[in-house]
Amino acid sequence: MPSPSTFLRALRRDLTAGERAGHRKGPETARALDVFAKRPRTWRNHTWEADHVQAPLRVNADGDLVHPHVTWFIDCATTAITGVAVTPGPPTRASVLAALRSAIVRTHPYGPAGGVPEHARFDRGRDFLSRTATTAITALDANITVLPPYSPHLKGSIENLNRCVDRMLFAALPSHTQAAQGVRMRT
Repeated sequence: MPSPSTFLRALRRDLTAGERAGHRKGPETARALDVFAKRPRTWRNHTWEADHVQAPLRVNADGDLVHPHVTWFIDCATTAITGVAVTPGPPTRASVLAALRSAIVRTHPYGPAGGVPEHARFDRGRDFLSRTATTAITALDANITVLPPYSPHLKGSIENLNRCVDRMLFAALPSHTQAAQGVRMRT
């Protein structure tokens, strides 16, 4: 049996601050100090996540004021937005294919980020699950992970992007409507 000082030194060395606090005060304290559900590190174009967000903006599209929808792909390892498509109406498989194309092409004007993913992760949106979109993604030899319903925490990179864009980018634009309506306008 080691001495008490050796045992305590080993605890301080091998346990994180959150684990030590969790043993003293409970799991809520541990979550406040440690990263919850941390993913292992990957490499560029290993995993992409895709989603849509309805922008809380009113824009003029052919004489009508509409809320545009943004469809995008994000590289989870680098958190770079690899592809994006903006549509004046609800997203469709065409917007998924447009965002996928802008994510794959790496020449100007699309930029150096992008390429071909090894894995693609998205929710059960019918536009992502359409035969056209899944065929295009699997033609790239990418594995598709369809997440279970009501589990946005499993695609945290894209949900974090949605939240940040909603709070910082859209809120700074002149036609922002969320503050006036007081409702969340994400899809």
